[in-house]
Amino acid sequence: MGNSSSSITSPAEHSSSPTSSDLNAKERAEQEFPSMNQLVEVDSRYDEKMTSFEVDCSDGNGEPIACHHVGEYYSVVKDDHPTAAKIYQVNCDKKHHAPSCFNLGKLILAGKGTPQSDSKAEKLFAKACEDQHWVACYHQAALMYLEDTPESAALSPQPSADEPFYDEKSKTKRKAQGLSIFERACKEGNADSCHIAGSHYLNTKHADRNPAKAIEYLGKSCEKNHVKSCYNLAV
Repeated sequence: MGNSSSSITSPAEHSSSPTSSDLNAKERAEQEFPSMNQLVEVDSRYDEKMTSFEVDCSDGNGEPIACHHVGEYYSVVKDDHPTAAKIYQVNCDKKHHAPSCFNLGKLILAGKGTPQSDSKAEKLFAKACEDQHWVACYHQAALMYLEDTPESAALSPQPSADEPFYDEKSKTKRKAQGLSIFERACKEGNADSCHIAGSHYLNTKHADRNPAKAIEYLGKSCEKNHVKSCYNLAV
């Protein structure tokens, strides 16, 4: 998968199949980790609070929410992604804390503090999704749904050695599974998932085109002020 800019250029674009401009989970993951020069200086009280969380975390043996906060502190405030990844890993494996599984997946997807791997990130998103972390469901579905698009093939023609190979039949199956996950996450209130599902069913090139479903899903997303969904409904 690769990065692509997202913009609205014409009504025709919005009736076409969702592309990496809509589903660029990797780009989103990178944007969600600001560098230190984008952050205000953290005062001593915040450091003290994080020290308290570290005590409560007790090297992964304490409260999972405390460990998760410590991981976020190292990732966002200290810009120490390797340490954050280790904390998230323990909290995900030992405590099954969905937000930590999701955050670890984002780090792996972006290749921050850990080797980049779409497949490993997808597994972590799936684990968090099973615990009803709906944003993780969106990320999982995005990796599956984009697999057979020209954008993905052009930007990643040679998968790394540890990435699984999917033939065309498998890609088609995974795309359908991804769409199903989008629909489930949409019904639970994830606006981005609603937008992709609605755009899929709006596409005249899809055999399963369903204008009624498209209006339903785009409507749900528009209600949450998703601009592209509102635009699709308007045109």
